[in-house]
Amino acid sequence: MPSLLFLNGLVFVLIGLQLPFVLAGIREYSLRQLILHGALFSAVVILLRLVWMFPGATIANLIRRRVLHQDVAVPSARQVFVVGRTGMRGVVALAEAISLPEKLANGADFPQRNLIIFFTFSVILVTLVLQGLTLPPLIRALGLAGASGRNKEQDDARRQMIAAALAQLRAEQERDGQQFNDVYEEIEERYRHRLGALQESERDSDSHESAAYVLDTKSCLGN
Repeated sequence: MPSLLFLNGLVFVLIGLQLPFVLAGIREYSLRQLILHGALFSAVVILLRLVWMFPGATIANLIRRRVLHQDVAVPSARQVFVVGRTGMRGVVALAEAISLPEKLANGADFPQRNLIIFFTFSVILVTLVLQGLTLPPLIRALGLAGASGRNKEQDDARRQMIAAALAQLRAEQERDGQQFNDVYEEIEERYRHRLGALQESERDSDSHESAAYVLDTKSCLGN
């Protein structure tokens, strides 16, 4: 991991050294215009991701529930909003922009190549610095710091363990006959109580998360 971070940083340093040459190739715009256009372009990219995240999360959950038949919790609107705000661009986006050819097949210059690279620089700078530095206070302001939903895999494991214990108890009871019926029934009742409490807790959690999702969506949409 440290070596990967070092390589990422090295890539940004090396490519950042090319920025003066990129700016020199954009003569039709002043520096002020470039900064303004870069800021507007970055805002559009961030806004598009935020707008898409809400229907995208809804569609993804519908597919997982109805097509894949997975029992997944519905994320709250605040959680979806935070995921949308974490759409940061980095080395991959910059590599794609740099990989644009300088010349076309007919020998002409690739149109607006330097401008595309500059806009990519702008989006990376805004998303990494602005969104990255404001993400921790945003998470705390939305009340998501340290928050975690139910672990569905753990709940499934608990249900399977309780079901296996009940099946084993019934098998042992049949083998022992009527001698220890009272003991077996008492133990089975405890396990059945645990299973019922677990299922009721899951239903309450699902209904609470669904209600919170609706309320948070209305809040985020200003309804």
